[in-house]
This record gives sequence, C-alpha cells and structure tokens, in this order.
Amino acid sequence: MKSTNPTIDPPRFLDGLRVHHRDDEEQLCSRRVRSDVWCGRLDVAPLERRPALSRSIARSDLETGAVQVLWTSSLAGAWARHEHDIARASGWLRDAGLAHDLGTTDAELMACCGAHFHHDANRYGGKAFCNLFLSEDQGQDVYFPATGQRIALQPGTIMVFDTGNPHGVVARGTSRFEPRDFPVEERCVQIFASWELPIRVFQSDFDKVDPADVHGVPGAWLDDAPMRVCPTTGRFLRPDEPQDST
Repeated sequence: MKSTNPTIDPPRFLDGLRVHHRDDEEQLCSRRVRSDVWCGRLDVAPLERRPALSRSIARSDLETGAVQVLWTSSLAGAWARHEHDIARASGWLRDAGLAHDLGTTDAELMACCGAHFHHDANRYGGKAFCNLFLSEDQGQDVYFPATGQRIALQPGTIMVFDTGNPHGVVARGTSRFEPRDFPVEERCVQIFASWELPIRVFQSDFDKVDPADVHGVPGAWLDDAPMRVCPTTGRFLRPDEPQDST
C-alpha cells in the first residue's frame, strides 16, 4: 500500500468559495471549501466482472460524461473482495489522519464513462467523498481544475475530497473534458466504490448563517453569488454566464 500525500496541515481552501447547506437540525450552515485532496493507491485486485455486475452495466445505458449509481444492494453480489478491500481502505484513512470506519458506512458502486466537470455541493454540502477505483487502467485521470491536481485512475486508486471541489474524469494528461476521448463503442467505463463521509473528517468549521443572507439557497457560492462549473473546462461560472465552447 502506498500513499501519495500525508495528512495536510494547515488546511487549504479555495479562495472565495463557500458551501451553504442544512445540517442535521435543518439549520443553514456555511463553510469554506477544502482544496486538499488525499490520495493513494491500495493493493487491490481489479474488479471481477461478475455476471450480476455485467448485467447492471449492460442495463445502465450509461452516457458519456455522466456518473451513475450502478449497484446499491449487497456488494457481495458484484464485488467479491469487498470486505477485504474495505478494510484496507479504512486502514488507509486511519493512516492519513482521517479516521473513519468505512464498514459502518453504506457504499455504492458507481460507474462513469469519463465525467463532465462538476461539483456535488448542492446535494452533498455537508459531506466529503471517499472513492476507491476498481477498474483496470484505461488511461484516465481525475482532474481538479481549481488546483491543477491530477490523479491517475488505476486499480486501487483511492481519494478523499470535499464535495464542493470541482472535478472531472478526463483522458490522461488532458485538462478538458472531450466526449470524443470516451467513445461509447469502446465502453471506457470506470467502476468505483463511493462512500459519503461527514465533512468533519476534514475538521472543517461551520458557521450558522441567516438564511436571508444567502436567499435560503443551499449549494456552492463564489464571492456571495451562486456558482456553476463549466462541464468542459471546469471554470467557475456565474449564474448567467455561458459555458465554454467544446
């Protein structure tokens, strides 16, 4: 098992970017977005294409650039080594100073054929993602355009990041999402296990805010205005700003 970066101290944040979301008590909170990404690679076997999993992929009608839940029932039906690999992933989190027992958190098997640049703060504002990639190396990277960080996707690649940090899956070495890099007929599908972790694993501080100050709208905000992400370049966009051309 190897890790490409240790626990990061002090924390780093994306300038001007905040996430507004509701906590467990339905109070509107505001927090800064961590730019730090924890990543490493575990010694796991590539995901065996078990019949049930192959059927799920065939039925998924997965579109290029989309990320889709592939499997939500018993992981044993699709991921033969799931208990072994989850234990390894939990150990890696502990060593990175992000102690969380993944065995106590439901996992979903996800699939993507490339991924448009996006953030997940609108739905998961109080969460971090832990993703463990299980597919063979297909010449793809996860790219974080706000920081330029790039992580090669190989069997056992693991990463933890703030849901408000924009990211996408691109062809290796590139920084734009181009659909032609992921031809449908080749089914360049990445399969990964994903866990939702409480954002407190980052020791993030939350501020209670007056809903009137943010117009009661949860999601990602940049300099006090709602923020979108260009799906092609990952550039921050204002609500009325057109996305970059493909």
